[in-house]
Amino acid sequence: TGYSYRDMTPVAKVFSEYEMMVVRSESPIKSLKDVEAALKKDPGSLTIGGASLGNSDHIAAALFAKSIGVDPVKMNYIPYSGGESNPAIIGGHVDVGMGGLDLITHVEAGRMRVLGITSPKRLGGRFQKLPTFVEQGYDVVNENWRGLFGPPEMPPGVVQYWRDALGKMVQSAAWKAELEKNQWVSTFETDTFRASLDREHQLYSALLKQLGLSKQ
Repeated sequence: TGYSYRDMTPVAKVFSEYEMMVVRSESPIKSLKDVEAALKKDPGSLTIGGASLGNSDHIAAALFAKSIGVDPVKMNYIPYSGGESNPAIIGGHVDVGMGGLDLITHVEAGRMRVLGITSPKRLGGRFQKLPTFVEQGYDVVNENWRGLFGPPEMPPGVVQYWRDALGKMVQSAAWKAELEKNQWVSTFETDTFRASLDREHQLYSALLKQLGLSKQ
């Protein structure tokens, strides 16, 4: 696309979700150390399934590879669409899978095991017993955030109206209940949102270039 966040008016970042690295329940892979050992021995030896190329699943897997000194370009990442990665993981068609927190239903049903979550610290609720990458010694934090944008040249007064309204919303009991229910993490920011986007753009542009997915 020829457009980016720079062509819109950032209003507010609201909340973040995180990814999980999983394996099927019968997998001989028991931990992130097992994945690390296999990738270091031969980066292409494991098939890693997830959503489309350049998606947050792919980025999370690439960040893990980089954290252990493996060239992420050499990973054998297999992209799926429309949730097709789930049966591929469960059926053993890929060795390792990446996905969102919705995979918890397969974990609780005994079809998958979680190796790590990309959150900076442990989540609560149904996820409180599941370890993060960070606590296992891997510098892997990757968020899939949600925010609101307006059209270009949005009047400052209108921007402020929505920031104030959203600021009230995120303090409400109803919103906090939604965060708890879905294990979303509040990452609300307004005035600093544009600067955060600039930093993130720089980080992911470099990574996507390394993966051969972007020339920008």
